[in-house]
Amino acid sequence: MTMIETSTQADETHLLRIFGDPGQGKSTLLQQLAYDFSTTQLVRQKDHMPFFLKAKHIARLKTGTISTPEGTEKIENEPFFDDFKTEDIADALFESDSDLKHYITRDEIIELIDLEGKDANANPRCIFIDAFDECSSESDRNYVREFINNE
Repeated sequence: MTMIETSTQADETHLLRIFGDPGQGKSTLLQQLAYDFSTTQLVRQKDHMPFFLKAKHIARLKTGTISTPEGTEKIENEPFFDDFKTEDIADALFESDSDLKHYITRDEIIELIDLEGKDANANPRCIFIDAFDECSSESDRNYVREFINNE
């Protein structure tokens, strides 16, 4: 049995959680919602930029690298969407949805994410996170929970 739970209208998170047993269609429903947002079928104007990510790919983003004069250094990323490198987000999107490459290039995704981050008039994000149960550790699940709370 699949159960859908939403936050209240007064809650600014506008969180929707879908629970259910394996094979009940939760992932398909999330993908359809992301598609409907992107094609304005769910809303009259395109007022959100949808991102469909698997939770394990968000967890993978918690460790990043930066280049320093001394070499490459590993860093712990804060669980905020804007703190991740755009290229890493694009990679996570393609890993989360292998069919995405049929519709948009990696460079186009990077350009959209960069625009969304710099343009005050850009569409707000609508983030769809699938497969929370596939996170491999409690640390990963906690990171994804923090990401959800921060976004």
